[in-house]
Amino acid sequence: MVSVPVINKLATFKCSHAGTATIATATNKLTVGGDPIVTKAEMLTLAGFSAGCTNLDPNPSGGVQCTAVTYVSGESITLKKGGAFTVLNTAVFTTNSTPVPGTLIITLTQTKLTAA
Repeated sequence: MVSVPVINKLATFKCSHAGTATIATATNKLTVGGDPIVTKAEMLTLAGFSAGCTNLDPNPSGGVQCTAVTYVSGESITLKKGGAFTVLNTAVFTTNSTPVPGTLIITLTQTKLTAA
């Protein structure tokens, strides 16, 4: 079983159209260097993509900017926070942009805590 870093609240979150987002809420029940490690439910609170999302509405293809993410895969099977599994840096999320859903690009800020 391979361990990979888990995601913390200070990671950088961007949609595939260059919009940046932040996690609205993350509890301090599990931290690394004082920064909260996040769960899937906390990842779903990402907000603010439209600040830089280039999938403009309206655009010629009728596109809608990213405003939310949907979980696809990537929860830990070993490390929990408050009863919920944490999210690994291998996690996959899609965005709600149209006509084609975007993807979430995550840049880690911590590598000390790992899980499988």
